[in-house]
Amino acid sequence: MLKKKSELIFFSGFQWNPFSQRGQSLASEFARRGHRVFFIEPMLSIGRIVHSFAKMNSLALPNTGLKNIFLLRPYLSFSTFRGSRTRFADRLFFNLWFSGLRKKYDISDEAIVYINMPYWWNNIIDKKLFPHNKLIYDCIDDCKVYSRNNRILEIMEVSEDKLIKQADIVLATAKALYDKLKSVKNATYLVTNGVDIDRFAKDKKIPEELRSLKRPIFGFVGALYYWIDFGAFEKLAENFPTSSIVLIGPKKSEEL
Repeated sequence: MLKKKSELIFFSGFQWNPFSQRGQSLASEFARRGHRVFFIEPMLSIGRIVHSFAKMNSLALPNTGLKNIFLLRPYLSFSTFRGSRTRFADRLFFNLWFSGLRKKYDISDEAIVYINMPYWWNNIIDKKLFPHNKLIYDCIDDCKVYSRNNRILEIMEVSEDKLIKQADIVLATAKALYDKLKSVKNATYLVTNGVDIDRFAKDKKIPEELRSLKRPIFGFVGALYYWIDFGAFEKLAENFPTSSIVLIGPKKSEEL
């Protein structure tokens, strides 16, 4: 059980967005319970910044609506954050930024560190930066999901191996991941994903787009990225030809 008004530093592999993912949902719940949460997004790459300007997309951090959450983004990465070729420089920039952050917010040396993207560990941060902090690794998927090529996969797997061994607690979202991690770290726990029931309450107004659709409706709400099993939706449609399949969410993730 967390101490009253504990502090947590969330090192996320994803930006804060309206489609609340696991790390974002956990951070929000800790904040609602009175804990101070520092949610650190991935470092922006130069390419990402240029792309955003070209598309006229705002790089401003959104308002989380929660007073105990501090949404933060560190200094830029020269190369793509995930599997960057400039990791040494990225690390120096981050340490400089985080040193100022610690002083500004008076972050405790005992703040709990949460990581859901293995790349952070051993490339940007490590135990030297957090010698007295409890470390939680939340394994939300296999490293292959985040790796566009074998070079990045190798970086990810090396980082994850070190992270698992040095973490105080390891969490896994699925049984297959749990079995794999449990063989390395005894303090591994299966914590599957859940649903924010309030978002789908029966008293919610039905959107106009859904009113005329055939029933039953099978729905999926979330990021429609390449790792989603779209074949499962096709099978569902084949087996329930008089139903409707509704997918709600962004079509693809932008490069980090």
